[in-house]
Amino acid sequence: MNAKKANRTRSCNRNDAFQFLARAQGHLEAIDLLQEDLPDSAANLAISVAINASDAVCCARLGRHNQGADHRAAVELLRSVAPAGEQMAKDLGRILAKKYDTEYRQTALSVTDARKVVEWSRRLVASAREAVERA
Repeated sequence: MNAKKANRTRSCNRNDAFQFLARAQGHLEAIDLLQEDLPDSAANLAISVAINASDAVCCARLGRHNQGADHRAAVELLRSVAPAGEQMAKDLGRILAKKYDTEYRQTALSVTDARKVVEWSRRLVASAREAVERA
């Protein structure tokens, strides 16, 4: 993969951060409807939640967010955010590690793993909300 394309970022601002955060929060509401009957689908949507939350934080605190295909770059960019970037990056990394399993495997993610992905995404949104509001 071309390193230049893999590590692209896009400039953004606090208004963009609020848009990303609103999308993440809206998806969380949908997860509430799905989680009991369709945990694998809820986990899949939680990945989108996490990416939007990460983009919100990065826009609010750094003025740019990851735009590349390499999700590790998004984790590293989020890690650079103070003060809670390390924990948020840890949660995002865990969530993205399940991306292949939730989106491309023939079998559904286990209920336990699906619940973990949703839990991590909820925690990431809560941290993102605080980071955006304080920016």
